[in-house]
Amino acid sequence: MALRQSVFQEVCMPQSMRFGLILLLLAGLFAALTPAWAQEVTAGIVGTVVDPSGAPIKDATVTATDSERGTVWTVKTNDSGTYNILRVPVGNYTVKVVAPGFQTAVHPAFTLVLNQTARVDVAMKMGQVSESVEVTGDTPALQTESTQVSTLIDSNTVTSVPLAGRNYLQLALLAPGTTNNNPEGIRNPQNLDNSSRPFINGNREQANQYFLDGQLNSEDKNNETAYTPSVDAVQEFNVITQNASAEFGNYEGGVVSVSIKSGTNNFHGSLFEFLRNDALDANKPSNGWSRGVLGQENIPGQIVPGHAADGTIVKPEFRYNEFGATFGGPIVKNKVFFFVDYQGLRDVNAGATGAQLLTQRMRTGDFGQLCQTGFTAGICNDRDSTGKVINQLVDPENGNQPFLSNLIPSTRISPVVNNLITQFPKLYPVPQIDTANGNNFFFNSGSQIFTDQGDLKIDYNASNKDHVFGRWSQMHLRNPAFSGCLLCAAGSAQGADQPIRNAVVDWTHTFNPHLLNEARIGFNAVRFDQNLVQTSPLGNIGEQLGITNANFEAPGLLNIQIAGNGQGAEASLGQLNLVQIFHSTQGQFIDNLIMTHGRHSIKTGFQFVRLRQDWEYNGNNGALGSLTVTTDSGSGLADFYLGRASAGGLRDTDITPTVFGDRGNIYAAYVQDDWRVTDTLTLNLGVRFEDHTPLWEVHDRVVNFGLFSGTIYTPDGRDGTARFGNRALYNNYLGVGDWEPRFGFAWSPAALGGKTVIRGGYAISAFFEGGGANEQLSINPPFGIIQQTSAGGVGGNTGGLAAGYSAPATCTTIDFTCYQGKRIRIIDQNLRPALTRQWNFTIQRQLGNTVTAQVGYVGQKGSHLLNFQDLQQLIGLNAAGKVAKPGELIVNRVPGPFIGGGNPSTNPPTTLYEAGGILGANMSNADQRYDALQAVLQKRMGNGLQGQVAYTYSKCLSNSPGYFGTGWGSTNATSSGGQPGWQNIYNPRADWGPCFYDQTHVFTSYVTYQLPVGRGRQFGRDLNPALGAVIGNWEIGGIISAHTGNALTLNQFGGWSNGNGDPSNTRGIGAGFLSERPSCPGRVHVVKKRVNATPTSTAYIQWFNPGDVLNAAPDTFGTCSVGNIRGPNYADVDLSLHKDFRITEGKTLQFRFEALNAFNHPVWTFSGGPSGGSFDTGSFVPDPQNPCGYGTAAGPCPTSLNGSSANSSNPNFGNITGSQSARSLQFGLKFIF
Repeated sequence: MALRQSVFQEVCMPQSMRFGLILLLLAGLFAALTPAWAQEVTAGIVGTVVDPSGAPIKDATVTATDSERGTVWTVKTNDSGTYNILRVPVGNYTVKVVAPGFQTAVHPAFTLVLNQTARVDVAMKMGQVSESVEVTGDTPALQTESTQVSTLIDSNTVTSVPLAGRNYLQLALLAPGTTNNNPEGIRNPQNLDNSSRPFINGNREQANQYFLDGQLNSEDKNNETAYTPSVDAVQEFNVITQNASAEFGNYEGGVVSVSIKSGTNNFHGSLFEFLRNDALDANKPSNGWSRGVLGQENIPGQIVPGHAADGTIVKPEFRYNEFGATFGGPIVKNKVFFFVDYQGLRDVNAGATGAQLLTQRMRTGDFGQLCQTGFTAGICNDRDSTGKVINQLVDPENGNQPFLSNLIPSTRISPVVNNLITQFPKLYPVPQIDTANGNNFFFNSGSQIFTDQGDLKIDYNASNKDHVFGRWSQMHLRNPAFSGCLLCAAGSAQGADQPIRNAVVDWTHTFNPHLLNEARIGFNAVRFDQNLVQTSPLGNIGEQLGITNANFEAPGLLNIQIAGNGQGAEASLGQLNLVQIFHSTQGQFIDNLIMTHGRHSIKTGFQFVRLRQDWEYNGNNGALGSLTVTTDSGSGLADFYLGRASAGGLRDTDITPTVFGDRGNIYAAYVQDDWRVTDTLTLNLGVRFEDHTPLWEVHDRVVNFGLFSGTIYTPDGRDGTARFGNRALYNNYLGVGDWEPRFGFAWSPAALGGKTVIRGGYAISAFFEGGGANEQLSINPPFGIIQQTSAGGVGGNTGGLAAGYSAPATCTTIDFTCYQGKRIRIIDQNLRPALTRQWNFTIQRQLGNTVTAQVGYVGQKGSHLLNFQDLQQLIGLNAAGKVAKPGELIVNRVPGPFIGGGNPSTNPPTTLYEAGGILGANMSNADQRYDALQAVLQKRMGNGLQGQVAYTYSKCLSNSPGYFGTGWGSTNATSSGGQPGWQNIYNPRADWGPCFYDQTHVFTSYVTYQLPVGRGRQFGRDLNPALGAVIGNWEIGGIISAHTGNALTLNQFGGWSNGNGDPSNTRGIGAGFLSERPSCPGRVHVVKKRVNATPTSTAYIQWFNPGDVLNAAPDTFGTCSVGNIRGPNYADVDLSLHKDFRITEGKTLQFRFEALNAFNHPVWTFSGGPSGGSFDTGSFVPDPQNPCGYGTAAGPCPTSLNGSSANSSNPNFGNITGSQSARSLQFGLKFIF
């Protein structure tokens, strides 16, 4: 009963909704009276003007002049002598102060960076205004006005440091508190399909917010980064990692801001090209692990594509060519400026590929080639080590009688295979090598990236009071795949088309020196279209082959899984065709007001964001699905010939492919007061209200279910269902969590000479994470996914492959029978945004004009994080009648309270809970905690040297990584897979442990140094031109990154069926979602043992001891805790060398050489999953030949195992099986003018 009275109440909240509506109306009225202010895209200058005695000077005129554009910003000091020049573009500025009776004071030029509020205090001297005196003092470097924790990278660094893929997001990893678990993913050119993002201060990579010139820049259905500007177009890059002011919202991790360059009073530009080629790259260390393995050598008579003669895997073909140009200048000097850029990318990744096709003899029914040593009386002479006959075919349809001499009567050929070899001989050709052992047909396959992108930015100084800029950015990324064998599954891939648009117009108007208004409107539109495979142009080829219903949803050849004969043989055909269409648009309007009054700088504002998400997703098994050919005859190839298929089908598909349209809004209003209490103490006081309306579908194509009652909800109550309170079918959260206070202080003790700032802050922020497509309510029947399987099981002319799929069917009436026993999607009716509490205490010290050091404590606690939960699970009770903890024997199981409740053994079922389907729910019930010591030493540009060193010592803990999880154990990852849910939904505390991206120590550093030798530099100013061209004008740079290993979590994959492989017998699907864990009686020892290759197996690194892990005992949950093993450390050094050849004054030719992973340090990776990966202990069912575990003697098993299997039935368990990111050399040439 207590469980039923949990926080998951599903009642509608009309009173709360009315209260929220009132709040929004008040916020709108407030914004109309006091226009708003939102995301910083510029910077500011503040200070105090005093006379020689220290008394404030009122009405002094302060003028800031943009050195590059001639723009002038003028204000007057108030009664307290303070001034504020806010909302000015980043750039180089001089400050001049004029007051009657005093000499004119001029502060020398300094650089103003993104989101910076620079303090320039001026002490005036008595004299005539006509007299000028240069004010001495350090260049503003300390952060004295704000308590946010941030890192800024300027344009010089952006273009000088070596960036693999020239992806600006890699720069985010230079900030303390940021990390990544897939180095190769973030070092590649941005691609919505396979790129990764930074994890900031212990938050998920999906939890960051991205801005481009103040315009939102995210794909919000899957939380991806949208437009990626060319690094040559970036003016500055800033990442706020914590305690952002109240104008920032909808973030949990960091706020990543990029500004595009603007034109100046002089024409400037560049032409550039960067080249990479596999001929210049090193091979991955793990590619040598197959050296000496029999069957891996690429030698005459044994072709092994992608391998050398000694068995080493060769580097794939790689061609990388990035080129472009930038150009900017005045249209009207001091008035109108332009900046334009273009960048193109041509990237090819390809390699030799092999497949196994039916030989010419097999096509007539003669499979004698399978037998290696001939036949005696029609029986194959081949024997295994025990003397058992092998490679002998039998007839599964005639009592397994042998096919003598492996001859199958040609009359038994499947009509599918017959059509394949007779009607499509060019698509399924005769093999190049007449062998039945291993691959026999060879071709080239791979993928390409074609990207064209650019920006156009116009700045217009309409008057001294009006400044306008507009920017248009667009990118079109095409990622086609190609293959020399269209029907072969080997080497096949699915491309995508990704056009992106981002635009913004910003108008700033100054009413008077103390009141400024800004209005901004813009949009961000992202398209991701992936709906074709390499066989799509062939039309309905599956049905042409004779496979029933093979193309009822999409053209192309379905995936036919065929077990090949021989090592590495790839006999499968076709593809699933995973359809993913996401068209996401964010329209944004902001109106900003900034007021200064006395020592207060007040910002207040309103923000409106319109969310438009058009999408189609037909499930993880694609639009074509798959059929699995049996091996009943003793050979997958022979069963293919016979047309035998036993499994597969369209587990998930959409009977009527539909593009759904979700819509929603974000409303926000806030006020921020930066109050300079004294000359040394500033308080940041703010509060933000932010409401995320639920996403509704434009045509009401959604179905939800009462979390406890199981009531079927629809927007309109059709078919007798319950009508919900709104079209989204879950409530709009309006509560305390919508109010986000921000507080901070910055104190510069006078006793420390103004060289030290002590800062502290506390903030609350909210974030609504997109949960992807597969768990959306539109996926529920009758609008979305249905479930069906193939007929399979027999061959001949009517069954097996020819039978294909059963006729598509779906429910016509929304009622209980429509969902009985089905996989359904649920959203908690009280789903709410995640809430994050952030706090920090930092000390920053200026060590010189350009050097600062900072150290601080950063903490964060997150609650209500998005989580996936399988509601059909029973409650497992121990002997005391309490919820069983891991390892405790479950003696009783009682029904849970969800989806109507009841007893699952009821027959016939009366509730969805009793019906036994997979009940997946989107919940906001996960938690996170992060604590860190963060230190950074920064050197701004001076004497040609610029750099930063950052160190983080941290601990990240959580009980869920979100629905996106850890990539399902994807191949070549440096972290473990799975855990997108709880092993036991009634004991979430048992899943509390280190985040999968938790890295205890993280060190990053970058440096650029213009060597002081050459014409115009410190040494060799008057060098002979020829000599100077050789030894002068060199610049070196580099990025160093290192961290300790990720936290690894073990899993036991039991399969996708409901309850399959669940040792607790609680009907959970944790085994299918990789959140089921084995048992660890004690510590799991990390052994780091290199195991060399043998003639029959490749080398690997045994990372941890599999013998320390047991399968969970029957009727228990596994005892291995989350993150109980640490992965390998990571280290990388990227180096760059630039040489400038000065052609004439203002024209330079620059040669660039970059070594990425210069020392070829291995980045060790684990094999993927979900089944057979490095962290999968294997099946729960003991192998009859190894009842006590893989590699152990035959039973009986030790009684200490309580009937579970020791070690693993998976030979990859515990092993590092590969590496990524080998050394790559990049050459570049730039013409700068």
